[in-house]
Amino acid sequence: MNSSTRLDSFVFQLTPTRTRFDLVITMKGEKEKIASGLLDPFLSHLNVAKDQMAKGGYSIILEVDGGADATWFTKGTIERLACYFFVN
Repeated sequence: MNSSTRLDSFVFQLTPTRTRFDLVITMKGEKEKIASGLLDPFLSHLNVAKDQMAKGGYSIILEVDGGADATWFTKGTIERLACYFFVN
């Protein structure tokens, strides 16, 4: 999957303690793990993730509404987002 590939979704797959994650992107059924790390830095910036965490479970799914213009929702964008949180 190249960096300009538009994604269907990305998922934070959580550990049993719900403190760490694997970040998995999905495009037309193809999945790729692109990062792993601590969950807290992401939660402080993603309200939808906080909402899903409150419901329990071990994954947080982020996807774009089917009718939305989401040309920005690419592998490259998600990789840059992950790098930002790991560096800062």
